Amino acid sequence: MASIFPSLTIQVTNNGSPDITAPMVSAGRVLTPTVHLSSANPVFGASLTVSDDISGVQYGVIGVDPPSGSGLIAHQGGSAPVLNGTIKVYAYLNGSAPTGTWSITQFGACDVAGNCSSDTNPSDIQALFGTTTFQVVN
Repeated sequence: MASIFPSLTIQVTNNGSPDITAPMVSAGRVLTPTVHLSSANPVFGASLTVSDDISGVQYGVIGVDPPSGSGLIAHQGGSAPVLNGTIKVYAYLNGSAPTGTWSITQFGACDVAGNCSSDTNPSDIQALFGTTTFQVVN
């Protein structure tokens, strides 16, 4: 074996820049200001404008809470990483979800390298979406 592999040590060099920076979310838009539970697909939808300069954004994140109790966090991405563009995220609300005014509690994004950004500050949510709430009706 020593004639085939004179050394059992291999050195690997990566000349590329490592991806250690979380992606940015620069804009957002509520796609469903009113969710109808009686519809065939009762979902809250949001669009996030994202950017990541090395590996690309793998998925966006949205957190929503009902009028009382704990809510849910939705993760959604496309079929390919996004360097600069838009990702739509949908949170499915089943037919027994409470009606009323729900709150958007979080937004963020994760890149292919596993770096994530997350923001739960209501002022930042307001600035991003122009609102911190949406309506759920029957």
